[in-house]
Amino acid sequence: MIGYSALEWCQTVGTRQQKETLLSHPVPMRPWEKVGIDMFNFRGKEYLITVDYFSNFFEIDNCVDTARSATIIKKLKMQFARHGIPDTVMSDNGPQFLSAEFETFSKEWHFHHITLSPGYPQSNGKSENAVKTVKKLMEKALLAKMDPYLALLDFRNTPTQGVNSSPVQRLFGRRTRTTIPMTTALLTPEPPRTQETPPATVTTDDVDHNNATEATVNNEQPTTTAEQKPTNAEQTTTRSGRIVRTPAHLKDFVKYSCMHEKISML
Repeated sequence: MIGYSALEWCQTVGTRQQKETLLSHPVPMRPWEKVGIDMFNFRGKEYLITVDYFSNFFEIDNCVDTARSATIIKKLKMQFARHGIPDTVMSDNGPQFLSAEFETFSKEWHFHHITLSPGYPQSNGKSENAVKTVKKLMEKALLAKMDPYLALLDFRNTPTQGVNSSPVQRLFGRRTRTTIPMTTALLTPEPPRTQETPPATVTTDDVDHNNATEATVNNEQPTTTAEQKPTNAEQTTTRSGRIVRTPAHLKDFVKYSCMHEKISML
């Protein structure tokens, strides 16, 4: 059996590392500057959602094969041709987003692709919240035997709580016509105004998370340690590793000096 020092055994059975403080996304200065993308399933069908961080406006695309990067890229090209190319695209670490094909797409279309921290889906909160909203809208529309696209249209024209504008107004600078009667004046585009602060991106979950963390946690020094598995993995396994430098970001990884054995603590 592979030997471990007394220090490494103590670290193996010790308490888990302190949670890191969540880092908020920078607030974009204009519509469609930064978008998040995610996949979701609704009643057996796969969809791609693209949400604007500034306006909270989102687009939905039905995808036949979400596992292929080519399918996702084709849908995104359609969205970017309509709204323009964003500066930044946020996604999870799905294989369709990590492929060489998607990397080539980001370079050819000149946008910065950022993947989120593995094991922390809450860091993709903007897309996750948009998915929840879409699913509720589609479910309610089906139960009410209503056209889901009309439900989506009404939602986009509904002012956001705490903000005196709707997602469609913040993105296009105008309202879009719905089945609800309205005057022509309400449909007239408004002249550009000083930037209106978009809805807050920090949720109560973020506050609760940060309250449970310490102010400074990135104080590890290069040394030998027994790094524990993330909380969403098997909690009974550890593996030995070596910290080669103090991490600067949450996405920095520990470089493992040995990958040969996982020790199971029964």
